[in-house]
Amino acid sequence: MFTKQLIKNIGIILICSMIIIFSSVQLNAQTTKHTEEITIVGSFDPIISNAFKINLYPKVKDEELTLPVLNYTLKPLQLSTWFDLNPIKPAAIKGERLAPLFKNFIKAGYGNFETPYLEFFASNLRSDQYAFGVHLKHHSSAGKIKYYANSAYSDNLAEIFGKKFYKDHTLSGRIIYDQQVNHKYGYNPILFITDPLPDKLTKQRYQMAGANVLYNSNFIETGKVNHSFGLNYYFLKDINQTSEHNINFISRFDNTFKFSNLTEEQKLGLVINADYYNYSDTLNSENKVLINIKPYLETKLEQYQFYAGINAMAEIDTASSFHFYPEIKAGVEIIPKSLIASVGITGGFSKNSFNLLRNMNPFINSVIPQTYQNNKFEVYAQIKGKIMQGFDFDITLSNSSIKNMPFFVNDSSTQYFNTFEVICDDVNLLHGRATFSFQSKESIKILFKVNYYDYTMDNEFKPWHKPEYDITLSARFTMMDIIFIRGEIVGYGKSYAKIYEYQFHNSIPLVHYPLINSWVDFNLGIEYRYNKNLSIFADFNNIGNISYMKWYNYPVQRFSILGGLSYSF
Repeated sequence: MFTKQLIKNIGIILICSMIIIFSSVQLNAQTTKHTEEITIVGSFDPIISNAFKINLYPKVKDEELTLPVLNYTLKPLQLSTWFDLNPIKPAAIKGERLAPLFKNFIKAGYGNFETPYLEFFASNLRSDQYAFGVHLKHHSSAGKIKYYANSAYSDNLAEIFGKKFYKDHTLSGRIIYDQQVNHKYGYNPILFITDPLPDKLTKQRYQMAGANVLYNSNFIETGKVNHSFGLNYYFLKDINQTSEHNINFISRFDNTFKFSNLTEEQKLGLVINADYYNYSDTLNSENKVLINIKPYLETKLEQYQFYAGINAMAEIDTASSFHFYPEIKAGVEIIPKSLIASVGITGGFSKNSFNLLRNMNPFINSVIPQTYQNNKFEVYAQIKGKIMQGFDFDITLSNSSIKNMPFFVNDSSTQYFNTFEVICDDVNLLHGRATFSFQSKESIKILFKVNYYDYTMDNEFKPWHKPEYDITLSARFTMMDIIFIRGEIVGYGKSYAKIYEYQFHNSIPLVHYPLINSWVDFNLGIEYRYNKNLSIFADFNNIGNISYMKWYNYPVQRFSILGGLSYSF
């Protein structure tokens, strides 16, 4: 059965193949249309035979895996690399702009009481090599104080100064000439019509010429010996042929090092000072040498500070004498960089020179005694610090024992009482001083100072012409860099003078103690800067128009005004 069916299938396939072949040939070869029908008669059963499956199932075979050992070999080869560097442009930082400088400055003005004023400065511009300058000044007034003699005065000054800067040192020098003229106007000419005092006898003229030179180190590194050497000279002469020469030599040495572990560091120093005085007047003359040697040690331990030294002084003329004074100071920093308290003791020996006394009182006699002030000791306590940024203070209280302290009393050897003689006394002085300062950048500057004095005299009844207190308040204000205002208030407490009054019927003079009242003086200065070169100024003095006295029978000028211009070029 199977064979017959297979033969039928093969026959059908062959017949179909032949039909297809012949049909293709007919399409390609015959050009005439021909149709033919073939009918095949037979039985056909489309049956799909059974599939034979493979009866196999997958199996997982467990095998042991062995990891290979990897070896890495690094070849020591350096790869050559290259790159180009481009410069980095630094950040631009704008520094503080320096104010322009001018080589010359002139200031001129005029005021009431026939008061001309002229001042001139000349100097080089900024330099890191040297500095050099000239200063000239004239200031005078006709005076004219009612009921008093001629009170005209003048002040003339000329000086040359300079500095030379070296790597580690600075050399500086100065030459000066100063002439001051005044009149001893402390009497009423109306009271002496029958016996007038010639003007030439009231005139006084002080002429001083001097020079100084200083050579000092300015090391930045520690461990080097800082040092300085100074030489100063002046010659002073008045209208009555009283003269004084002074040669002063001073040197300083100090070095900071550490030779003990007790404190952080130590500073060892030495000060040597020598003065030669030559004084001469119409009656006497004197030569004197004063030598001062002061070694000291300064150290700091955390917030504590210590200073210890000895001040050894020698007084040499025809005979010699020696003086020794302790120099001790101890301090503690209560608040770091804000509050420091200290106590100490000091002393010293100095000459009451003609130059010193005439600067204190220009109306003294030309013949004065030669005296030396001995500060036996001064014990003090001090507290200073900073209340806030720009606001500082310093308060000191001291007690001193002083021998030969100079005082001024009206000279009673003439009937005019218009000059002062110098007398000395031993005193114990209690002195309190307080200073407060405030500064806000450059726009506001204020300074307040007050001193209180309590004198205990050995021989004299009062500390003649010494006030109980003095007060100074000064301020400076800057507005928009074009308006500058200066103000000053000065106050003195009461003091006393000493006057001898001789009577014809009694050889013993009567002694009077006139009271010099306390006083307050207020001064004001205003400057308007028109441009960087030109300014206009006006100074108002004694605005209260008070006729007060600092020296007995010597009232000051009342209200005065001085105005003018200043120019820089």
